[in-house]
Amino acid sequence: MMARKVAITVICSVALGALAAQPSDSPDKSGQGVQTASRSAAPTLFRIDVDGKAGFVDKSGKVRIKPRFDKTSDFAEGLAAVRIGLLWGYINTAGKVVIEPQYDWADGFWDGFACVTLPPPKGRPTEQGRNGYVDRRGRLIGDIEFDHLKPYRCGVAPVRIDGKWGCIDKMGTMVVAPQYDEMSPFEASPPHGALARVVVTRRVVAMMLWGGPEGGVRDYERNLTFYGFIDTTGKTVIKLRLAEVTERFQEGLAPAKQWQWGPPQRRCRWRVGRSFIQSDWGYIDEAGRWVIKPGFKQAAHFWEGLAAVADKDKWGYIDKSGKMVIAAKYDVAGPFREGLARVNVDGKWGYIDKVGKVIVKPHLTWARDFQEGLAAVGTGEGNDFRAGFLGRNGKIAIPLVFDSAGSFLGGVAKVRLRKRDAYIDRTGKIIWQKGR
Repeated sequence: MMARKVAITVICSVALGALAAQPSDSPDKSGQGVQTASRSAAPTLFRIDVDGKAGFVDKSGKVRIKPRFDKTSDFAEGLAAVRIGLLWGYINTAGKVVIEPQYDWADGFWDGFACVTLPPPKGRPTEQGRNGYVDRRGRLIGDIEFDHLKPYRCGVAPVRIDGKWGCIDKMGTMVVAPQYDEMSPFEASPPHGALARVVVTRRVVAMMLWGGPEGGVRDYERNLTFYGFIDTTGKTVIKLRLAEVTERFQEGLAPAKQWQWGPPQRRCRWRVGRSFIQSDWGYIDEAGRWVIKPGFKQAAHFWEGLAAVADKDKWGYIDKSGKMVIAAKYDVAGPFREGLARVNVDGKWGYIDKVGKVIVKPHLTWARDFQEGLAAVGTGEGNDFRAGFLGRNGKIAIPLVFDSAGSFLGGVAKVRLRKRDAYIDRTGKIIWQKGR
């Protein structure tokens, strides 16, 4: 494959299937400071920052890697990206540098590989760096002159060349030729091995007008976006006909919209017309079949057998047959996690169970989903805001004394207390605090 000199933007950290319908976590200012929940293994090391240097503690709060790096990522697959000076490399869980700092930018490892940006060639400082992938030994894989990169998943990685997306395998061989306007990372799909959402833009007839003094029918074209899914061989599994669809399937289904002709409308005194419009949201399965027909103004993924959907301006929950099992009466509705979902009424958050029974009346100013048996919640506003944790019985498990709080992961949660970052265990005990 010929090298290409191109403008470079690396986008290896990808949001998976996020919908605007999901409640915002913006009040949490702390961040979690650990590898994300999308990783399968719970973290054993947690990032700390002391006097401008980053290191790691274990779940007992003991410093395992002294703060000596200018910046770090979280550990993923046993390695963490670290910046020393201006360059990035990688360390192992013992804090040993295993890939020397040499990159302008480095992402976490996925599926045995990480996205990196190499600095410009020596003597040519005005050129932009080069994108590529490295394995756990720091060896470069394939062509390193891609426009964009996304993480390896299921043995393949999406790459963009000259404005079009395709994908490469772990040898760096192009297995799906660049042809799409957008492409998501692959996600496991039991019927097909793995699927990736792909997007193309096509110019199609999108409006028809008829009538008027001259009579006849006039067609008007415009560019429309079409979505579909492919497998790791490039085979089209779901044809590119959808008007919109989330990046991944959850519990075998994905929220989607289709293109359809709208009803005839009078456009002026003499003319009547029809336009190609998007349908409401429905749900498709991994074969592209409509399991739940379009009929919702907004829709979120299924979690624990139920999905939050909006009928006009209120949210409720449906089961996999499309039946509304919890009435649409909430201003915002979150996913069910560990049997409970957060819901918002008149700006206040509470929690319900899977039959719609109120477990916590809406009175909280902020709330997160349950994770490891606890949910971060908060009351008050501005300087009076305080965060703590609820148990699944709806009672306060850890008092609301923190400035901010993140979800538990690996038995540890990051919090902020009296303007200083800290980590706590499931009892609320502080295991580490900055400056302590």
